Amino acid sequence: MVLERDQHKYQLCGGKHKDEKLEVHHIIFRKNGGSDEHTNLVTLCHTCHHALHHGQISRKKLETMEGSTKEQLKHARQMNTIISQLKCSYPNATVTYDHITKENCFAQSLK
Repeated sequence: MVLERDQHKYQLCGGKHKDEKLEVHHIIFRKNGGSDEHTNLVTLCHTCHHALHHGQISRKKLETMEGSTKEQLKHARQMNTIISQLKCSYPNATVTYDHITKENCFAQSLK
């Protein structure tokens, strides 16, 4: 889905590196509370992905991207911040995502 949204194009370098392989990167790392939702993912070439993980490209550069992806990432950051705060306030709560919540609602006739 992310590749489709990004039109199978590298979002940082625009294909400057001529890498053949597309890679999907988590804007907010999962270990920092980032989700696997498409709004927290972006398509990069291998060169940019490697450079980003090794500090050769600033993570801020992803935040300065133009277009709808930038807006989507803004909302993903907000939601991840809210989820982290809720986890601290309610340590026994379980975090689920859209498809799981939908299934649970149907199972309990909460449509």
